[in-house]
Amino acid sequence: MSLLIVKTLVPERPRARLSQVESALEYLRGHIHLALEDATLGGVYAPDLVGGHLWLGPGARPKAIEQDADIAHSLKSLFPHETFLPIDPWGNAYAMRVIPHQGRDILTIATGGSDGILPTHFSLEANDILQVLWPRP
Repeated sequence: MSLLIVKTLVPERPRARLSQVESALEYLRGHIHLALEDATLGGVYAPDLVGGHLWLGPGARPKAIEQDADIAHSLKSLFPHETFLPIDPWGNAYAMRVIPHQGRDILTIATGGSDGILPTHFSLEANDILQVLWPRP
C-alpha cells in the first residue's frame, strides 16, 4: 500500500519544486527591495550599490561562474544577520543581477534550476526569474 502511495506522489515532485522556487523568488524579491530601500534611505543610490555585480545566496554557485569565484558578492551582506536565505530545491544559490531588457537595465533574482545555469534574459512568463523593483531615489 505504501509503495502505491509513493508511486502516486512521484509525478508531483517537479510541480512541488516549481512551487518552492516561485515562493522563494517572491520572498527574496520582497526582502531585496526592502534592503535596497533601506540603503537608499541611508544615502546610498541602489543602482550604484548593486552595480554590474552578481550577488549570490547560499548554495552551489551557478555553473557559468564556478571558475570566477571573485566576481560574486554575498547576498547575505544586504540583509540583517538573522534574515533567512533559501537554497533552491536542487541545492543551488539564488542569484541577483542586472539584466538588459527592452532597452533598460532591470534588477532580477533567479535560480539556475535543475541544470544550475542562470537564465540570460528576462521574461514575464518564466518561472525561474523575477524582476526586483528598484526603490524610489
